[in-house]
Amino acid sequence: MTNTEEAVAAAHDLSLPYLAGITDPLLTPLDALPDGAHVVDVACGTGEPSLSLARRRPGLRISGIDTEFALLAAARAKAAEAGLTVEFTPMPMTDLDFADGSVDAITSRMGLLLAGTAPFDAAAGEAARVLRAGGILSLATWTDLAASPYTGIGLPVLRRVLPEGTVPEFEALFADAARPGALERQLANAGFTDIQASWFSWETECPGFESWWHFDTGAGPLKPFFDSLDDGRRASARQAMNDALDEHRTPSGGYRVPATCRMITARR
Repeated sequence: MTNTEEAVAAAHDLSLPYLAGITDPLLTPLDALPDGAHVVDVACGTGEPSLSLARRRPGLRISGIDTEFALLAAARAKAAEAGLTVEFTPMPMTDLDFADGSVDAITSRMGLLLAGTAPFDAAAGEAARVLRAGGILSLATWTDLAASPYTGIGLPVLRRVLPEGTVPEFEALFADAARPGALERQLANAGFTDIQASWFSWETECPGFESWWHFDTGAGPLKPFFDSLDDGRRASARQAMNDALDEHRTPSGGYRVPATCRMITARR
């Protein structure tokens, strides 16, 4: 990878420890799959939850897809280092290069049906097309900005230090996904059945302020706004973020921050 690609992959990896708490509930619906079943991990980034699934079920055929070449290169390197077999391929979630009914399960952690990634109807339709009859869909997605540690902490900090109107109303982007039953209707319209949706809450853990600062400012839609801060505003942002994190401080000096996402399972 080039230096730029390595930076992109490293920035993406900053978020992984904060999402670790949802890996087990996301993969549990796949436990009944027989060896040899084909699982597609949509928007796999630098390899999760594909790699966790490969450790958990080495007999499965696992395909991780994403559109970012740098992230996929990092995923391949991790798989090779760990001796895990996962096929990582560049592919958009709205144009899956798999035959109709050829996939046994699809999983996605903050990718499929996530606001800003792809039109919900197109993504749900492609997932339904490639899944076999009875195939499993298991996904986790953000629908509430305040419930995500990334935006729940970072967005108020930016709005505190930047002039009014500088930071877009990200809430509008999530308005459709946040409506009760909206994601379930998208899946039902695509042909899914037995749709089960619930809120899942956990606590993200962080060892210290600098780690959290890099997580919240180093990637994603908030990064350009943090990058635009001059020295004075950056210092104010750091203080504001430190203040916001204070209530989540642990005796060790790290942080434990609550998070809540939408967990959805369905059958084709």
